[in-house]
Amino acid sequence: MKIIKKAFLVLAILSGFSNVTLYAADLVNSDNVSYTIFVDTDDGSKTITIAPNETISEICSDCYLEIDGNPKGVTIENEPIVTIKDGKLSVASNE
Repeated sequence: MKIIKKAFLVLAILSGFSNVTLYAADLVNSDNVSYTIFVDTDDGSKTITIAPNETISEICSDCYLEIDGNPKGVTIENEPIVTIKDGKLSVASNE
């Protein structure tokens, strides 16, 4: 009987954590030029190209982004939007 109670307790605790979700950020290029973007995640690194005025949905969460040639990248966790404007990355606040 104690095993069953413990199992239900564990399930209840785990179900409470199921509402925690990491949302991937969208990358929005507001400029009229394309950019090469370096994306670094726990799973590895990749390079992508974003076209002028393009939005890439769900590019990553908990990652690092950098525009090629500009060493001032941004680290994002679960922010909803990362914007490129005038050749610079900026992160939208969750607040």
